[in-house]
Amino acid sequence: MPSKVVSGDYYDVLKISRDEFIVVIADICGKGLSASLLMSNLQASLKSILLFTNEIETITNLLNKVVLLNTLSEQFITFFICKIDLKNLTIEYINAGHNPPVLLSENKVKFLEKGGVVLGVFKSKYKSEKIKINRGDLIFLYTDGVTEAMDQFETELGIDKVIETVRSLRNLPSREIVEGVTKLIKSHTYGVEQTDDITMVAVKVL
Repeated sequence: MPSKVVSGDYYDVLKISRDEFIVVIADICGKGLSASLLMSNLQASLKSILLFTNEIETITNLLNKVVLLNTLSEQFITFFICKIDLKNLTIEYINAGHNPPVLLSENKVKFLEKGGVVLGVFKSKYKSEKIKINRGDLIFLYTDGVTEAMDQFETELGIDKVIETVRSLRNLPSREIVEGVTKLIKSHTYGVEQTDDITMVAVKVL
């Protein structure tokens, strides 16, 4: 949900084999047309790199170089990428300064926060973390427009209420989980103009 006509947020779900998927979410510092154009460049670069490799460390390191070459000094991109392997039931991820996605596994909550700094600021080497997942797990990805949505008293929604809502809806289809969090945001910000792009992705491991 863009705050302007176009959005500086980006998400994608890319099938790389019968049992493997790559899920990406990103947010550029800025809004409007310039942010949207830069994010389109990131999307095109990602899909070009995927023609040659699906190793997420290589992908992220190359994307950082691309962003460094194509952004102003005050611009940067928060970025999260994960590879989900449904055959071996693993998730490998890199978080480059993005709001940590939430993994709900049984009654446990894990924030996917390891990786490195945002894209486009420093020459950096990104390292992934690989963890086991289970059938029935849920991964919820979001941009800061979700948790930083403010009410009329300028109180942010925060992550705790989002997790509570996602957990209560986890047995529903992914679309309905996202719709449920959207209702939470609209209820919290009732009467207040949206000031940031809002993006959410719910991934259920079946």
